[in-house]
Amino acid sequence: MAPCAQPVQAVIFDLDGTLLDTESLVRSVSAAVLDRHGAKLTPEAEKAAIGRRPLEAWQAVIDSLDVKDVTAQQLFDESEPLLQERWPSAHLLPGAERILVHLHAKGIPVALATSSSRASLQRKLSEGNKRRILEFFQAVTCGDEVAEGKPAPDAFRNIASQLQLDPADCLVFEDAPSGVDSATAAGMRVVVVPSLTNRLAYPAPELDAKSGCCEVLSSLLDFRPAQYGLPPFEDLVCGCVTPMHPPWRLVGTVVKGFGRGSKELGIPTANLDNSALQAVLAETVTGIYCGWASIGASLEVYQMVMSIGWNPFYKNTEKTAEPWILHDFAEDFYGQELRLAVCGYIRPEANFTSLDALIARIHEDARISKSALQDPALMQAQQLCVAATVQLTSMCSADRIMLSTDIWLTSPRICSPAASDSDKLGKPTPSPGPKSQEQVEEDDPTPFFEPLLRSFVLGLGTGVIFESGHVTLRLLSLLWEMGYRQTVDILPSVQEQLAPLFVGDHFAAVGAWFLFYTIEAVAIYSILNQHPHDQQAAAQALRNMKPLPKRMLPSRMQLLKSVLRVFRAPGMQPAMAGMGQPRYSSGRQSFQPQLPQPDFQPPQTLDFREDADSAPPPITSPGMDMFPGFSGPSVEPELSPQQGAWAFVEEEETPEAVPQIHPDRSAPESIPEADEPVMPKPLAKVREEKGLKPGAWDQGGLEKKIMQRAKELRDRRLYLKDFWYAAALSEKVKDKPVAAEVCGEKLVLWRGTDGAVHCINDVCPHRGAPLSLGWMETHNGQQCVVCPYHGWAFDAEGVCQHVPAAENMADRPKQSITEAYAVQEKGGFVWLFYGSKRMPAEERPDIPFVPELVDPAWRPTYGEIEFDCAHWSVFENAIDMAHIHYLHDNSFGNKEQPQIRDMTCKKLAWGVEAKFRLHNKPVNALWEFSKVPEVRVTAKALLPSTSVISFTLGNGLSFITFVNTVPISANKTINRFCLIRSLAADEATAFAKLNPFFNWAGFDIFARKAMLKILGEDKAMVEQLRPQLVLHEAGVRADIPQQRFRALRQEYINLGYGVEPEAPDNRVRIDF
Repeated sequence: MAPCAQPVQAVIFDLDGTLLDTESLVRSVSAAVLDRHGAKLTPEAEKAAIGRRPLEAWQAVIDSLDVKDVTAQQLFDESEPLLQERWPSAHLLPGAERILVHLHAKGIPVALATSSSRASLQRKLSEGNKRRILEFFQAVTCGDEVAEGKPAPDAFRNIASQLQLDPADCLVFEDAPSGVDSATAAGMRVVVVPSLTNRLAYPAPELDAKSGCCEVLSSLLDFRPAQYGLPPFEDLVCGCVTPMHPPWRLVGTVVKGFGRGSKELGIPTANLDNSALQAVLAETVTGIYCGWASIGASLEVYQMVMSIGWNPFYKNTEKTAEPWILHDFAEDFYGQELRLAVCGYIRPEANFTSLDALIARIHEDARISKSALQDPALMQAQQLCVAATVQLTSMCSADRIMLSTDIWLTSPRICSPAASDSDKLGKPTPSPGPKSQEQVEEDDPTPFFEPLLRSFVLGLGTGVIFESGHVTLRLLSLLWEMGYRQTVDILPSVQEQLAPLFVGDHFAAVGAWFLFYTIEAVAIYSILNQHPHDQQAAAQALRNMKPLPKRMLPSRMQLLKSVLRVFRAPGMQPAMAGMGQPRYSSGRQSFQPQLPQPDFQPPQTLDFREDADSAPPPITSPGMDMFPGFSGPSVEPELSPQQGAWAFVEEEETPEAVPQIHPDRSAPESIPEADEPVMPKPLAKVREEKGLKPGAWDQGGLEKKIMQRAKELRDRRLYLKDFWYAAALSEKVKDKPVAAEVCGEKLVLWRGTDGAVHCINDVCPHRGAPLSLGWMETHNGQQCVVCPYHGWAFDAEGVCQHVPAAENMADRPKQSITEAYAVQEKGGFVWLFYGSKRMPAEERPDIPFVPELVDPAWRPTYGEIEFDCAHWSVFENAIDMAHIHYLHDNSFGNKEQPQIRDMTCKKLAWGVEAKFRLHNKPVNALWEFSKVPEVRVTAKALLPSTSVISFTLGNGLSFITFVNTVPISANKTINRFCLIRSLAADEATAFAKLNPFFNWAGFDIFARKAMLKILGEDKAMVEQLRPQLVLHEAGVRADIPQQRFRALRQEYINLGYGVEPEAPDNRVRIDF
């Protein structure tokens, strides 16, 4: 049935089987008790007992099984002690805590109507995170507090009376037919969520057909509150994926499956050994999930989408888990361990009418999975795939985090979708084994190394061929002149004459070496110049490059490289040898993640070599009792070269560090022996010592930190509504349609005959064609943009003024049928108001602006540059002052004096302002002309995402950078900027007369080029940032502007100004 339209005022939950998984416990105890009396529990008996009070349930079982010589009271007395002992181990069902927290936070009354007694209720909710859910209920009715239990309506009528609400305004969540009958008899609407363990005992249509049943859900994860007039969930990713908080793990061995994945579906699934997973799968919600996968001993982490269930299309007889790893592998990996980190729930399991429909839906699930896994909150789960020596852990709840006893801390390599599509050799290879092409490339200190070896071999071969040819020709000449016998007799005396061109042959060899190397080096240099800021694209192009030397000798020169590695100096170690800093190559990203750790002090780093006798010395950070980067003070401590990093031993022994003697102290007579190293405790042991049961929420530990970081990243990616965004540069909007995109909304702009800029939605409401590809016409006295598809014409208000195909123009729509947007021109930009149309114009925030944009004493230069990443990273870079000395060292930075001095920061009406001093470095004549001992800088960060940096150099040379960071989509951003310059704007200075010359428009091209160079350097770095891999960001005083602006922006997020990117309802036309 369709969900009911009348808004819901309160929500009432059943407990057993709806919020709490107690039925598996009841089943095991009931079966044991009945077995004592020679009876066997059947599905029919279970069905009869579900949802009833204990005595009534036992009586229903007796009647169903026709058990003699025993009463319900006797069975109750035997089972109750066993159940009371086991009740605390019952866990919350998937989505239960999420929906309770959500409704409570939104002020929706929540109540509980259960058949359990009050004592049993307290016992069931006595441990772990279950204790807190009682706080959410404004009313509770237990089975021993009403005259008649379910299916009688007493319990639900009691709840309605306590809440003082009409029963018709209440929505009930039930799992059993008796509960549905009880709620409908009370006049309430019902959402049915059949319990996990008995949903096969009766079909959903039986429940769906009941009057008052609004819908039947697979689990609470499928509930959409907005369908009942309730506040929608705010944590959905891509509008439909429910994040799993915390994520959970599934580990198993890859086995041969049914043989239909690749053959029938064209989808190679990695089937797990279900015989070892049946206990786990039996208590897991069926449905489609997304997450991450890692295979065998490989360090690769891949995206995956997985089905857990019975696969009704093929009518499976057992519940299976079938993950599809979204990567092209060169070979099968049967028998290897597969580790899955499940972090998102997409949809419930469904049946399909045809094979084509099934295939289409699987591919749609894969598309949704790829998009959702770009979300920072879901990317955090990558870290759960790095365990290698794992044990299969029972996952009785999808709302529990499953960490193995042994954690393998290593450096995974995340394969992005782009890398997956282009790289066909990315099969994870067990260690030891032959290295892949990418691993071989990462061992090379430079891309020119292999061409050098190849050209050497080719040059050597050229010399050998030349000298062999000359020797052969000389021998043939002697044989022709003297015959075989005489030639053999004189051969020892004429050996020097056999190589008449000895010097020439060697010269040819050296020349060939140089020639072949030059050919390949030029090709490599050309590719590197084509991709100056995209190392992944450059690496892919280098692999595909096949110049003449590579065609002649396609070998990887692996043998020669191995020989050279034995003798090479430490300086020739590959870039990844130290594992200390990121290195990007081969179309993939290799990095050192800061892995989340439990709240105990780790005394040392682990040595993962099999032959390791003892662990290396401890690694600690000054003043911190935990891993560096995991937590700590707001001011970053000074670390020694070996502190604050994980040291991994892979192939070579690490020499013992030589103690450094302080210059003011004498050396000690002897160095005391180090204490016996203590191995860190397994996470499971730490949780046990804290008294945490499996699945319990560690309020002060790892789970809380992961969730806090996930929320922080999720809030950062939100757009801010009810603010002005720079939709275009004024100079680019002429009398023709111009396409633009702001916060995922496609727009079309044009300048009217009156000079004003107008904006409407770019999507034609007729068939969705882009209006920006059309032209301008006048109809009914209104200037209109014309759709290039069918010629429909729309004016500045979104009203259709002309439909060429309409026989009668009176039939055309009279009202506005496409959205028109509020736009203003100010300071050389076209500003779009992204927010509610109901907000009065006088209540809207100010448009970001500085007077110098229109001051004739200043010269503005405009431009724009796109970034392939999320908007928050781009904007925070603009107000990050500490990076300029390193990233822009060749522009205006000065890494010899990188300190940010005297940083102060204050809050403005719509932003923050920081002032500080720094030292720049003259890099050209202009900077030399304007050199000063120090530069005083004022930096402003204005909502939603505008930065204003102003500074004055020597001789009155002043600059202001006015940069507007505009989100295009979730992972695409554009900076629309203005560089404003002035020389001696103060008329009293000596250089005031030169200001008109300095502000000459001819210099604009140099100013724009300089600004694009700086932003290009930012682009190359910002697109490589991976904040989702950092659990805790350390900071220093130089980071205050970012921290203060984050806090200000979060205030607006908390007030409801945040809008989820790419959500289906995220459109400017919707009145927020």
